[in-house]
Amino acid sequence: MEEYKFEQRNNHYKIAFVSDFFYPKLGGVEMHQYQLAQCLQKLGHKVIIITNCKQGRQGVRYLGDGLKVYNCPIVEFFHGVSLPAMFLRLPLFRNIFIREKIDIVHGHQLSSMLMYDVFEVAKALGKKCIFTDHSLFNFIAPENHITNKLLKSFVCHLDAAICVSHVGKENFSLRTRNDPKKVYVINNAVNTRNFRPKEKNEVLDFPPNFEEKEGVLNIIMIGRLVKRKGIELSLKIIPRICQKYPNINFIIGGSGYGVQDLEDMRDKYLLNGRITFLGDVPNHKVRDVLCRGKIFLNTSLTEAFCITILEAASCGLFVVSTNVGGIPEVLPPDMVYLTDPNVDKLCEKLDLAIQNIDSIDEEANHKVIKSLYSWKPVAKKTEKVYEEVMNTPSLCLGDMFKLTFSGGWLQGLLCCMKFCLLIFIAWVAEYIQPEADIDPAVDFPVKEYISNKEKYGDHEFIFDTREDSLMMKKYPHKKD
Repeated sequence: MEEYKFEQRNNHYKIAFVSDFFYPKLGGVEMHQYQLAQCLQKLGHKVIIITNCKQGRQGVRYLGDGLKVYNCPIVEFFHGVSLPAMFLRLPLFRNIFIREKIDIVHGHQLSSMLMYDVFEVAKALGKKCIFTDHSLFNFIAPENHITNKLLKSFVCHLDAAICVSHVGKENFSLRTRNDPKKVYVINNAVNTRNFRPKEKNEVLDFPPNFEEKEGVLNIIMIGRLVKRKGIELSLKIIPRICQKYPNINFIIGGSGYGVQDLEDMRDKYLLNGRITFLGDVPNHKVRDVLCRGKIFLNTSLTEAFCITILEAASCGLFVVSTNVGGIPEVLPPDMVYLTDPNVDKLCEKLDLAIQNIDSIDEEANHKVIKSLYSWKPVAKKTEKVYEEVMNTPSLCLGDMFKLTFSGGWLQGLLCCMKFCLLIFIAWVAEYIQPEADIDPAVDFPVKEYISNKEKYGDHEFIFDTREDSLMMKKYPHKKD
């Protein structure tokens, strides 16, 4: 986490991040929420996380710097996503909002069903709602057509939306027919302290028992091994490069149904000693893997931003990538070779990168990434969105109904009926348990903790996907 002091602000907002995707599971969305929440707390705001029950974790937990997490008693259904429950969860979310005195509900990731439920409750209770879109979706696939319809039904009531790239903004605005003026672009960032080039004489301990071979250049690939990540391109590129360059090896990290295809390809072309499969790589070990190589290969077929190439460039690797989605917006042209998602063209760019690899200045690349992608500016830009939303008057009930019908009369009628039912249940909940009877939660003393960690005991959290658990290392108090 980037170090900077607690800042005093005129307005202190109480924000609830909502998503099915959070620790101990790891991914770009999870990391984005954690890093952004930490920075917002250092700017003086209060942030809590609302997520589902993960691996038996239920109740309230605290992460680093007092980040409060509500693991609600909602079971994961498929790939970490919970089933929607409409108005049945209103009493639970209402209680959290009142206890924490929430001003803004900030949802993350389109495929999170929990977010839809919380947004509906938040709007029924008059809260401000903001959504961050981390993905791109096409307009052709049947499943995406259904998702886009669902998205339209609640986006019309959003106070603002945030996309991680300009391509993402265009995609989101077209899919939802939302006013582009209410859609903001705030890029992702990377913790450059955790992703830095390999130091001289530094010993890397991951992967264990990995043998460094003199004169061998490693090409790194890390990500989900699935179709949309370009696994079919990788199956053709890897054997071609290995056959052309005897001194080139591949290190592949990640999991997915493409692992079996890659293993079959390795056996078919007799590349057992040339390709290393690592499986899921723990987050705190990703740098060790990246520092094993000189070139990072990304074959994604769709990406809104692709934070992985940012982490690779921060470690000093040269990047060869497809030019899909928001990827062209990420890195300066002297740090990446971009091309169409085509086997021949990607091999040509890899040839060029291999020939010019000795001219790469790893430290210079790291400094560029450090200057361009920091979490503190991301937090300040997000804070400005919060300010605009809080200073904008909320829509009256009539205007909300009018916007709901903009998606079609049948869909609008169903959504209006559901919204009226939510308002009625909220009135019933207020009658049964008045807001005055709900005790407010005690806020964690973030400012005092940051300014004097020795008093509370400093903590470092390590998220390990191999153990599928969250480990905490506590440092003892320092003595004078």
